Amino acid sequence: MKRQSSTAYLIKERRAKLRMSQQNLADAVGVNKSTISRWESGDIEKVPVDIVNVLADALQTSPAYLMGWTEDPKPLPFEDKLIVAYSRADDNVKAAIRALLNLKG
Repeated sequence: MKRQSSTAYLIKERRAKLRMSQQNLADAVGVNKSTISRWESGDIEKVPVDIVNVLADALQTSPAYLMGWTEDPKPLPFEDKLIVAYSRADDNVKAAIRALLNLKG
C-alpha cells in the first residue's frame, strides 16, 4: 500500500476544511477531477511547479503550507491574490485592468 505524502494529506485536508468537492477544486485549478484524486491519494507524488500557486490560491493557503515547509496555513495576502488572478487572466482582461488603472504596458 502506497504511503500518502504530506502534500497529498494537506491538499485533501484543506479541501475538506473549505468543504470543496474534488470537482470544485479541479475546476478552480484547471485540471481533471481524477488528477485531484490522484494527488490526494499520493498516486501522483509531485504537483507540477506551475500548478502549486494556483492550487494554493484555490485552497486559500500558501504554496509553502501545501509543500509542508510551514505549519501555518495562512492564506495569501490580498495583493498576492490579485497578482495570481492577473497572471491567469486573458489578454482582454489584462488590457481592461491596465486601462482602469491608467497603466501602460
